[in-house]
Order: sequence, then structure tokens, then C-alpha cells
Amino acid sequence: MSLGTRIYAELKGDRAIWAVLAVLAIFSVLAVYSSTGTLAYRKMGGNTEAFLVKHLVIVARNIVIVVV
Repeated sequence: MSLGTRIYAELKGDRAIWAVLAVLAIFSVLAVYSSTGTLAYRKMGGNTEAFLVKHLVIVARNIVIVVV
């Protein structure tokens, strides 16, 4: 069984709500990554990936909380 099939089988509830959650999570990651340029140059020496990883961890943790 492929990963996509397994995820589809495990999700319970309204599929539209899960799709909205996924789209909002993706857009939030894009927004954080694109808006942290100036802040990264001021505080992290231009390392925008630090903010991206931090936000990805937060998003992943919250998705786990929603699923459980």
C-alpha cells in the first residue's frame, strides 16, 4: 500500500476540512519564508532557513495535535 493510499484510509472526518488544513499550512510556510528576509538579515546573518525550520516544526506539531 502506498503512503498516499494509507493516509487517505487513515483520515477520518470531512475530507474538505483536511484539504483546507493542508492548504493553509502550505500557505503559512510560504508566507513565513517570504516575509522573514529582513528579520533574518538583522538577527541571523541572513539565515532565513532558521525561521523556516522553526515554523515547519510548529506546523508539524500542530498537525499532529489535530490528528490525535
